[in-house]
Amino acid sequence: MRIVSFILILISIVFTSCEDKKHDVIDISEITGESERYKEGQKSPEIIDEEKDSTLVITEWFQKQGIHVLSSAYRTDRLFPDRFGPLSVEKYALYTPVDTILYSKWIYEDSSKVMNAFTNWTNCFGDKCKTIFFGESKNFQKNPMQVLINDSTLIFIEGDRSINFNAWNEFHQVEDEDNPWNYVIEQPRWTKARWYEYPEGKRTKIEL
Repeated sequence: MRIVSFILILISIVFTSCEDKKHDVIDISEITGESERYKEGQKSPEIIDEEKDSTLVITEWFQKQGIHVLSSAYRTDRLFPDRFGPLSVEKYALYTPVDTILYSKWIYEDSSKVMNAFTNWTNCFGDKCKTIFFGESKNFQKNPMQVLINDSTLIFIEGDRSINFNAWNEFHQVEDEDNPWNYVIEQPRWTKARWYEYPEGKRTKIEL
């Protein structure tokens, strides 16, 4: 009889211990709480507002320099010059009343690295890997584009329909008035590119 009582007491202790362990298990949501306004993986309203604020600054920056931009967005697409160790990269999609302009800017350590990135890019340009020689009057791509190069900077601008080269040239004169361009390439839609150099700061068409 004592043995039976001992066994019953032992079973009771084990059962009680298991029950206590069950109560000790805490759902992580009880600690952190889950927002009723957004679930895990969604951006909080604060982050969305910060992104809106930063793109608004970018839009206003272009507008003040004479580029008619209605809104802007950051881009994360990879382009060929990304491979050559730029110190900084800026990529924006600029939405105008009639077009979307893709603006890309790379800053490198010195002129040799800029030209290394550029010449490698023109050795295999675009999806079809076209080889384009320096100064060659050739169609880079079907969409209009502009390329600007100086001792530290490479800029690539392209649109779906057209690019106002005069407006962009004025924009970059303001932005880089103390750092003049060495070369500029301009190509309207479906047209051969025109190359320019700037000896003594004077814009001169390159004729081969």
